Amino acid sequence: MLIDAGISTKRIVEGLHNCGVEPEDLSGILITHEHRDHVAGLDVWGKRYPMVPIFANERTWCQLPCRRNFTSEQVRVFPRGCVLGNIRIESFKISHDAVDPVGYKLYYKDDKCTYLTDCGYVPKSVRKQQKEARL
Repeated sequence: MLIDAGISTKRIVEGLHNCGVEPEDLSGILITHEHRDHVAGLDVWGKRYPMVPIFANERTWCQLPCRRNFTSEQVRVFPRGCVLGNIRIESFKISHDAVDPVGYKLYYKDDKCTYLTDCGYVPKSVRKQQKEARL
């Protein structure tokens, strides 16, 4: 999976290839918020790789100008948690000037990774999400 797509599809694909991953092998793309530096590559990505679902919460998805270019099969409104393959994913609210920005907690077996970005302020509620993260 990929978190955010703020660079061109070409650069995303190059980066994936450098890691030995084909774009079609992704289980999905998780979107943290609607700002351009996090979604700039989505429009082209959706046209080239329609088999890779895009996950975002409803308020974020409604703010994306490119949302009309996606089919309903490509879009997964992210309720607050889901499972992709062997990874359990939960979102949590963060402090940022977007409509409904989130960070993600990813669980695989006994490991937990916490991902957050663009936090101008990290309140106790967000620090709590980072507890026990190994990555």
